[in-house]
Amino acid sequence: MPDAESTVPRTTPLRVALVSLGCPKNLVDSERMLGLLHQAGIELAADPETADCVVVNTCAFIRDAQEEAIDAVLEMAARKRAGRLRGLIVAGCLPQRHGRALLEEIPEIDALIGPGRLADIVRAAESLGGAGPRPVALDGFPCVDPAAPRERIGAPHSAYLKIAEGCDHRCRFCLIPRLRGPQRSRALAAIERELLQLAEEGVREVTLVAQDTSAYGRDLSPRHSLAGLLQRLRRRGGPDWIRVLYTHPAHWSEELIAVFAEGRPLLPYIDLPVQHVSAAVLRAMGRGGRASELRNLLERLRRRIPGAVLRTTVMTGHPGEGAAEFQELLGFIRQFPFDRLGAFAYSPEDGTRSAKVPSRVSAAEARRRRDLVLAQQREISRELQLRRRGSRVDLLIDGVAPQRHLWVGRSYGEAPEIDGMIYVKAAGPEWGAEPGEMRPVRIVAAGPYDLIARPVAAGGGEG
Repeated sequence: MPDAESTVPRTTPLRVALVSLGCPKNLVDSERMLGLLHQAGIELAADPETADCVVVNTCAFIRDAQEEAIDAVLEMAARKRAGRLRGLIVAGCLPQRHGRALLEEIPEIDALIGPGRLADIVRAAESLGGAGPRPVALDGFPCVDPAAPRERIGAPHSAYLKIAEGCDHRCRFCLIPRLRGPQRSRALAAIERELLQLAEEGVREVTLVAQDTSAYGRDLSPRHSLAGLLQRLRRRGGPDWIRVLYTHPAHWSEELIAVFAEGRPLLPYIDLPVQHVSAAVLRAMGRGGRASELRNLLERLRRRIPGAVLRTTVMTGHPGEGAAEFQELLGFIRQFPFDRLGAFAYSPEDGTRSAKVPSRVSAAEARRRRDLVLAQQREISRELQLRRRGSRVDLLIDGVAPQRHLWVGRSYGEAPEIDGMIYVKAAGPEWGAEPGEMRPVRIVAAGPYDLIARPVAAGGGEG
């Protein structure tokens, strides 16, 4: 980064807007950067149209995410060429993946910030207009200061809390360790403080995220575990709901199952990305495991955790997946249905070991298989959703359209920004629920993803 002396004084205050792409982990990074900018006295703009400088926080995990990131950067570069922006900073995984080549390909970029160097965002913004070289901060993966400020841009009543950075897995199709560095768990005390702070701000639902939340604490000294962290958070109180995403099937212990079985505030929502069930494909992916082990785990989770909602993601078309292996995947999903399932087609990513292996499956065939998985899951989801008719659930209100007497929200079984929604049609505006409130409702109709509900009156009847 250039020294302060090399920058040109600004004649007007700098207004910075941020475009956040990718997953919830990236959203937390974006909120950290906004917090640091605000702490430094830099004015924040909610809309790039009103900003002098735009930060694009990118994802580059797979081809589709990379294309979305490049499109967003090119859009802002065009605004700068047209004189509508003074500065363009690109942060996150895209610059970490492509490095200084981005500066050559898109000369309108003023600075590059990698996911391990988010704390450099202030110096990058303050260097705009300077005579020195364009700042590039891509080396190293230190942890963001756990006490760093955070300017939240999501729903006031729901927030993500990142418990670790990076990943120690070596899945052969994945770039995350290269882009995000090794596993770096946050201290328990820092997570506790942030959880309580979020609750004090009115957050009712906190979702814990990391590349692999179930690996939490293995790199700390003394060693800790996700089970121990969750027990500690449960004792401290805080939000009404604590949700956990991104657990690895190999890391589910009896202790962790027992913690989930104890109930709220920890929700019985189990996010378990399995990627595949064929031992041959899992071995080719560098993950290991067998269908029998996964079957045993799913049976234990269903049996031990009351009301468990299971979510997973799978990949089709990875090298090693032939017709038989794909049919094994389809059959497993039919036999052991997940409440929620996402699927994506394999795409070879430069820099991964899987990309060096010739595949028997074309990109078109990988997409066809993905579509077959999703079509099957749609029918499974429809059947599971229909079973929820007549049930009473606590609804966390996300939005209101009072003129239409319509409310929208989620039960514990729907993760924010991932799963379907529950729509409530009240007799009139007198129901009066506001975003962030929790109200009892009864499910009256179901589709494969979304549900329809009615308010439950104080006496237990329909509202």
